[in-house]
Amino acid sequence: RSIIAVSVPRLRAAIGAIKAPHPVDLEARVVVMETNRHQLSDIVDLVAALDFPTVRLAFVQPIARDLAGYHRVLPTYAAVRAPIAEALDHAAARGLAWSLDNVPPCQLPDRPDLWPQLRLVPPAPQQAPTIPALGDAVHRLFHRPEKQPVPACTTCRLAGRCPGPDRAYVDHHGDEWVTPLRSAATTDRPE
Repeated sequence: RSIIAVSVPRLRAAIGAIKAPHPVDLEARVVVMETNRHQLSDIVDLVAALDFPTVRLAFVQPIARDLAGYHRVLPTYAAVRAPIAEALDHAAARGLAWSLDNVPPCQLPDRPDLWPQLRLVPPAPQQAPTIPALGDAVHRLFHRPEKQPVPACTTCRLAGRCPGPDRAYVDHHGDEWVTPLRSAATTDRPE
């Protein structure tokens, strides 16, 4: 494991150099893992200090070729529920736009205000696909879906609109944690 330490002023200068020639919208994507779940609000502060307009928290997703590595960094939804909600509230208070990827709405049942910005999407490369990324895509094509509703999902008010949890997460933690949403608190739905 290597750690690269760079000062906030140097990062801010580098980001300014990227933005100077052409206006671009930059987004800080933060993968939520067991190792950083207690620092999410601090990470939001760093994102704000670097003048990024948006922070995207993304629950760690499985990598088909390294499920053992995935399980090593995998927190439970229960462990990240409060830190994620606090970090998103903190981002809003700092004036940052935010989004949250791959946390099923049933894991934030008391926060329907967060549901409209939840994204439950399969991973997609943002740049040219690498050989490992193509390998993962081929694996997903010929194997079971990455996300799949579990039996408890059938009684959820978002059934048919929420793709369900990652299969690798369910394989590792079971599905007892799934609590269907039955409240009509909002009509908003995840993407």
